[in-house]
Amino acid sequence: LAVTFTRSAASEMRERVKALLPGRELDALWMETCHAAALRILREEAFPFAEPAVLAEEDRPALLADLVPRGQTAALLDEMRASKQRLEWPRSAAARLYQERLQSRRLLDFDDIFLFALRLFEERPEALQRRQKRFRYVLMDEFQDTSLAQYAFVNRLAAQNFCVIGDPDQSIYGFAGVPFDPFARFGEDHPGCRVLPLTENYRSQAVILEAAKQVIARNQ
Repeated sequence: LAVTFTRSAASEMRERVKALLPGRELDALWMETCHAAALRILREEAFPFAEPAVLAEEDRPALLADLVPRGQTAALLDEMRASKQRLEWPRSAAARLYQERLQSRRLLDFDDIFLFALRLFEERPEALQRRQKRFRYVLMDEFQDTSLAQYAFVNRLAAQNFCVIGDPDQSIYGFAGVPFDPFARFGEDHPGCRVLPLTENYRSQAVILEAAKQVIARNQ
């Protein structure tokens, strides 16, 4: 299992693996975004209902109608997303009604996916055990952009070999949710892990690296 942050990165990962393994059957390899991998498992297990689908953005206004005054809709969405990224179900009356409307339509919010995947693992431990046995190696790219919910999901799957790749200095999505340090959490959960610094840069020309070093040297 290999997961990354964006669909474009997942697509690039697939193409690179195909190039490295020409003519090989790759169906046994999952190379997905975190959301796609979690949703794939939910659909395979028909959980929390048969064929769970994700709420389309254009359908969201109908579910939010009359829950809060129009000017408070963004705040409600932020509240719900922050709660779910902390792995907590939203508790306000408006948020609970929103969840009921989703359930009645057999839909999942984008941020529901990991909560339901983790609930699946708790309620059906055999479903988790099958995935842990299947995924002997789990790789997580762009680890610096991982949320608590994403990390909790992938960490449960990685029962044997878990490799994460990332750069804490490139974390640019902190504004998107609850502050979370995935590197510190990984070290706590896997105290015997090896850290392999990647110091060779194959992306930038020397003149760019020298300019960057001069700027970085003045960081406060």
